[in-house]
Amino acid sequence: INFNLLKIKDLDCSKQSFSLPNLTLPSHEEAAIRQQMQTGQFGKDSTSFRVLARNAGRWPNAVLVCDLTSSMYPYSTQLFAWLRQHTQHPVVKGTLFFTDCDSLGHETTPQGPAGRMFATRERTPERVLPLMLAAARNTLGNQQDAENDIEALIEAQRRFPEAKNLVLIADNSSRVKDLHRLAEVRLPVRVILCGSPWDTTQAFQPDFFEIATRTRGSLHTLEDDFNPTRLSHRDWVKVGPRYYWYHARKQRFVVSRFRQQPKRFLGLFWL
Repeated sequence: INFNLLKIKDLDCSKQSFSLPNLTLPSHEEAAIRQQMQTGQFGKDSTSFRVLARNAGRWPNAVLVCDLTSSMYPYSTQLFAWLRQHTQHPVVKGTLFFTDCDSLGHETTPQGPAGRMFATRERTPERVLPLMLAAARNTLGNQQDAENDIEALIEAQRRFPEAKNLVLIADNSSRVKDLHRLAEVRLPVRVILCGSPWDTTQAFQPDFFEIATRTRGSLHTLEDDFNPTRLSHRDWVKVGPRYYWYHARKQRFVVSRFRQQPKRFLGLFWL
């Protein structure tokens, strides 16, 4: 079976049972996906796991919208490591993987075909694994930096009409190519920022700040959760080894000289 040649727009295993095909894995990434989903071990960066653990109770009827391009798969497998530990938790209603490619692996463009989406209501890693592998194969030809995050959010709304929150597993080093469609997203988007941006003078891609702001959602890193509409100069966020403070006049976070948690002294200085 060559999943890249399936001439269908998407796969939906919400009402089906899948067994893992006996396939020769074409890449070490697929072998890693299999190992991580089966064992629950996902490496050193636990951003998605820790954000979901901190906030799951505050996000009823959530749908996980996962960027599965390039090396983003560990951030999705760790979500299922959390679900493995909370099999009865009702908060997550489904998952949608997106790959910024059509059914033949061609990258999406504004004038081209829609990207291929992989959706499921399954919660157990064993049942989700075949779908995740199919999505990983579909994205092998992806080369562009910007991704089709908004198209995926819109599709998640359509697939899961009962959803109240969309949890976007976003690549912090990639821009969003279809931000012009953001008005079509009706639900709060909880953006989990995975990794560091290429430009380390900023904490995250501005596109994700705009998504969270305009949808009345929130932004989340490994250690921090914040509402972008309720920020002041007292707010800090850590991304990778760096600390960033919110510059109210510039309306964005800017990099600081600190390499440890800054503390306020006499209400006047940061130390």
